[in-house]
Amino acid sequence: MDSIEKQFQAGIDKAMAIRDKAYMIWLTTLCYKLIIAAENNKEYDNITGNTVTSYACGIYENSKLIKVVTDISIPPPVRVKLTEGETMPAGSVSYDGYLKTSFTGSVPTDQRYGDDYSWMFLANFRPNHKGFAIVMTTGTEYSLYLETAKHLDVLTKTFNDADNLINGLI
Repeated sequence: MDSIEKQFQAGIDKAMAIRDKAYMIWLTTLCYKLIIAAENNKEYDNITGNTVTSYACGIYENSKLIKVVTDISIPPPVRVKLTEGETMPAGSVSYDGYLKTSFTGSVPTDQRYGDDYSWMFLANFRPNHKGFAIVMTTGTEYSLYLETAKHLDVLTKTFNDADNLINGLI
């Protein structure tokens, strides 16, 4: 390769690096907007705080996780996830204040913190997608239960509104 070809290739490489940095800034901003939307759209009560504090977006490039975005501005959960049959008695300190009545878990969990579960999921997930991709998750096994059995929004409205969030950044 002669000098002009090398210079041309160096210019192309630099342009691609600038493009990729701009994509990362844009995707990170989108992830923050998705997380804030999910926090605002939620319809469930925060008993332990594990669902709301576990919202996370993974940014992938060619199926490889390159960044995880979370909301570190909110307080951490008050305890690990409740599991099926485990009860927090009335008067316990919940994420939202104090429980007026007792609360018993309905779904088996790993009895850990939700954000740990989100990170583990994103680290092990591989989207079948070339280029950049975003995957959003919660770290609670009962998120699906809240959506399907209790008909409470956890992520569905955010998913349905994602196009509007994307278009707002374009």
